[in-house]
Amino acid sequence: ARDISDAVGDRVQFVNALLGKSRLFDKVGYRPGCDSTLAELDSYTDRALSYDHRLEVRLCKARLLYARDLLPEALELAGAILTDAKRPEAEIEARLLLGEIALAGEGASAKGRPSENIETHGTFAEAVGGPAETIEALRELTASVEAARAYSYRGLEAEGLRLMAYALAGQGRFEDAIRSAEEAIELAGRLGLDEYDYLVTCGDIHVAAGRDDEALPFYIRALDRAATVSNDKCPPRLRASYLEQKRIRAYITLVEDLRLRSGEGGELRDYRAVFDLD
Repeated sequence: ARDISDAVGDRVQFVNALLGKSRLFDKVGYRPGCDSTLAELDSYTDRALSYDHRLEVRLCKARLLYARDLLPEALELAGAILTDAKRPEAEIEARLLLGEIALAGEGASAKGRPSENIETHGTFAEAVGGPAETIEALRELTASVEAARAYSYRGLEAEGLRLMAYALAGQGRFEDAIRSAEEAIELAGRLGLDEYDYLVTCGDIHVAAGRDDEALPFYIRALDRAATVSNDKCPPRLRASYLEQKRIRAYITLVEDLRLRSGEGGELRDYRAVFDLD
C-alpha cells in the first residue's frame, strides 16, 4: 500500500510540475515550452490521479492548444470540459476560454488576443469577430463573470470583465466596454494581479472609442509595468518571448504615435532603451 501511495505521489508531483511549467510558458508566450509541455501532457493519461488533477490537465491542454493557434481542437476540448465539469472553477475557466476563442473570430489567430489583432489589422472592427462571434463571446463571458461572482473566484471575475470589454466594444457599446475594462483593472489592482493586460485593454478600448488622449496613460502604465516584469522578474531565457507575447515593440510605437498626435509636452521615457530594443 505504501509503494502504491508513493508512486501516486510521484505522479502527482510530476503532473504539478508540468502544470506549473505550462502556466509559465503560456504567460510569457514561450512557444517551444508550450509545445514540449503539451506533448508531455498528451502522453500522460493516468487514471490514478484525482478527478481534480485530471480536470486541471485537460484545462491546461485546452489553453496550450489555444496558445498554439489550434482553435478547433481548443474549442472542442473546452466545450467537452464545460459539459462534464463538476467544479464551478473549471466551468468558469472553460467559459472564459470559449469566450476568448469566439472573440478571435473565424480564421483569426488564436494567439490573436484582441489587443494583438487590433495592432495586426489596424482597426478595432477588424480585430474581433463579427456580430455573431461577439454575441457568442459576450454570452459565455457574461456567464463566467456571474458564476465567478457567485463562487467568489475574484481573479477569474477580473479576467472575464476584461474580455467582456472587447466583446462589448465589438458591438459598438463603448461606454459599457470602458466601464467593464475599468472595473476589471480596479479589481485586478485590489487582488494584486499583474496589471499589464488590464491596462492594455483599457487603452485598446479607449482607442476604439476614439478617445486617444485617455488611452495614452493606460499604455504608459502598461509599459512601465512590463519593464518591471521583464527586467526584474522574467527568467533571462524567456525574456524575448515575454516581449513578443506582450507586443512591447508595437505598443512603444503606438505610444510614440499617440503622443505625437496629441501634441502632449513633457519628456517620454525611452522605452526602446528600457527594453533594450535598439
